[in-house]
Amino acid sequence: MTVKEVRLAIDIGGTFTDGVAEFVQTGELIVAKRLTTYPDPSAAVSHVVGDLVLCIDELGRKRGVRYSYAEVVHGTTLVANSIIEREGAKVALLVTEGTRDILKLGRECRYDLYDLDLLLPEPLVPQNLIFEVSARADSQGRIVRGLDESSVRASIREMKKVGVTAVAVSLLHGYLNPVHEIRIHQILREEFPEAHVSLSNRVASQPGEFERTSTTVANAFVQPLTSHYLKRLQERLIAHGIRAPLRIMTSNGGFISDETAAQVPIELLESGPAGGVRSAANAAMDLRIERI
Repeated sequence: MTVKEVRLAIDIGGTFTDGVAEFVQTGELIVAKRLTTYPDPSAAVSHVVGDLVLCIDELGRKRGVRYSYAEVVHGTTLVANSIIEREGAKVALLVTEGTRDILKLGRECRYDLYDLDLLLPEPLVPQNLIFEVSARADSQGRIVRGLDESSVRASIREMKKVGVTAVAVSLLHGYLNPVHEIRIHQILREEFPEAHVSLSNRVASQPGEFERTSTTVANAFVQPLTSHYLKRLQERLIAHGIRAPLRIMTSNGGFISDETAAQVPIELLESGPAGGVRSAANAAMDLRIERI
């Protein structure tokens, strides 16, 4: 029997979950649509994939062809919705001694200079869950004070008492020399193995203490939800007999593996909208439209 390939694309929106199957050799398309399911959006994905698989199997029988799945690409607003709705993990933040107020200070810029009643959103980590550790690297990445591991272990004990489920680690100049962040991660694995951990040197390895720290915190905030969701999604695909690579769309319109997405879910923040932009750009190229 002839074997031909099919690619699947799934997008989760706030109201609907859409699916498209593309027959690689012919470019033929099949579409499916279901209402998005809450609190588990992967259930709607399963329904959409099931609808597509039934159509593909039926076509295969009629044509005497066996279709195999080359890949599954997926876009989602899950991360954006979680942050907007403040529905995420209980996060603790570990910072360098003396920088506990970084999320409050920000860049000290006002979005509206003359609005005296301007209210900025509260940080994703409350002040009582920000812990200082004794360690210091200078602006060149040179270690000027070694890590006091006892301060880290003491902070972890406090986190566990209050039910923290995710930990963000963002030390001063950690993007230049991550040795202390890496060691803290090792200690967390020893003392608090069930916690999800986000390190600034992996999430946002660039200068700018506020940007790096806030991004790492946001990553930690959505990490448990996203990793659980992607695990359920993979299980549901396998239940339909689909073991193809799962590619997750990122904010820049590219794709990463589901394993990477589970570790750095903040990359998916604009996953859904990016898919719309990429689709519009592709349509414009097909129609030879230069300005859209």
